[in-house]
Amino acid sequence: MCSVRIFQVLAVFCLAAGQWSVGATDPVKPLHATKDASGPIIVELPATGRSSYDVELRINEKGELLDKAKVALKTTADISRYLQSLHEEAKKQAAKVKGKESAVEVILRGPRGDHLKPAIKEITQLAEKVGFASVRIVREPELPVEVTLLMKSTKDGALEQVVVTRVGQKPVTLSAEKWEEALGKHLQTLRKNMKNKEEIQSTVESQLKYLFVVGVVDVCLKAGFEAFSFTPPPDTSK
Repeated sequence: MCSVRIFQVLAVFCLAAGQWSVGATDPVKPLHATKDASGPIIVELPATGRSSYDVELRINEKGELLDKAKVALKTTADISRYLQSLHEEAKKQAAKVKGKESAVEVILRGPRGDHLKPAIKEITQLAEKVGFASVRIVREPELPVEVTLLMKSTKDGALEQVVVTRVGQKPVTLSAEKWEEALGKHLQTLRKNMKNKEEIQSTVESQLKYLFVVGVVDVCLKAGFEAFSFTPPPDTSK
């Protein structure tokens, strides 16, 4: 799996396409929404002559569905009961609108991450089972990159240094000697306190051989990062 991802990253790097990301989903923005203190979100779509009664749900970083009080629902039975109550509530609201075709749907919001796919699949299946017309998955807006890497090259194209910069902190320079172990540990430490735990931005000096770029990317993947963006190499004259 890592080798496939490294190939994709390098393909982007070599083509200077700008970014490579995993599992990105564009957010959905309703045209107009109203909400009372305890009920569902009601999204009106006047241009289509129908109303979509969208029940907004949210999952946390662990993939747990949160109720209105932001309490995590731990069991399948609890999730099913909660979804059933929301569906019944939304159907009552939909029945009050005359002359419009109505649909009761779910907007499921949550953070990004492949580890959430099983939880999202389960919630989607349960929502459809209790009668919701559809489930729309909305990932949180992309977070700014918090860590950047500068891969510095020797005159013969070998890796000389890796400079790691976390936003708001001083750069940390790692020498070529045992850089893999040092970089891996440093990235893992930084990642624990980061909001954007997926993406790293990298700059590679133009003389650096691809073999070393592969090595750095592999260390980043093992540290838990899954998305990479590359900036143009600095102008060097070594």
